[in-house]
Amino acid sequence: MITSVLKDDFIQSYKNEHTQYNNNFSNYALHSLYDYFQEMEEYMDADIYFDYISIAGDWQEFNSIKEVTEQYNDLTTVDELMRKQGEWEIIPFYTKVNMGENPKHDSWLIKESPIPYKFQKVEHIDKDYNQY
Repeated sequence: MITSVLKDDFIQSYKNEHTQYNNNFSNYALHSLYDYFQEMEEYMDADIYFDYISIAGDWQEFNSIKEVTEQYNDLTTVDELMRKQGEWEIIPFYTKVNMGENPKHDSWLIKESPIPYKFQKVEHIDKDYNQY
């Protein structure tokens, strides 16, 4: 039996006052997580099992690069963090309303495990194999 989880249902699963996970994520983070899972479902052409307990345990929200560096001493810049993509799942997102012309991500969701291989973008290198 499958039940579709709408964005509001997803957010309320964490914001419900009767759950111990109601302070795990900001609303911005929850919107970003939901959108990420929706994209993954479309990419895989398959449903993702919604396990709010697992998500709360696997993902951590950081609202500044300073918070990231306090947790991970070897990462001191946003570029260093983003180079971890592939080793970890990283979802950058915005929390500022007025971001101007060139907004920069100011928050991140991090899961310290690699993106499953079937979800990773594969870069194809075109070579002329006839030259050998």
